[in-house]
Amino acid sequence: RNREVHDAIRRRGQSHGVDYPVAKRERLILARKAPQVQPKLAAEIVAFVPKLRGEDLFKLPGVAESIDWAAALMHLNQTELSPGAIR
Repeated sequence: RNREVHDAIRRRGQSHGVDYPVAKRERLILARKAPQVQPKLAAEIVAFVPKLRGEDLFKLPGVAESIDWAAALMHLNQTELSPGAIR
């Protein structure tokens, strides 16, 4: 069963006070959706993404973006969230 939430529903949920998952929950989601991501990298991403969500960005990164970023970093052979990897 697909539990992905469409962007339109997510935006609607955010306007009604549905918040991002807590770090522990987001780590579990990341581990399930991107099992190839090393635990250290996953923890660093989950710790960093809330900082991005606090910025004045056009679209704040959701959990889907965390998953995509983690997978991309793994494809680039990144094992940690260094300043170069963030850029």
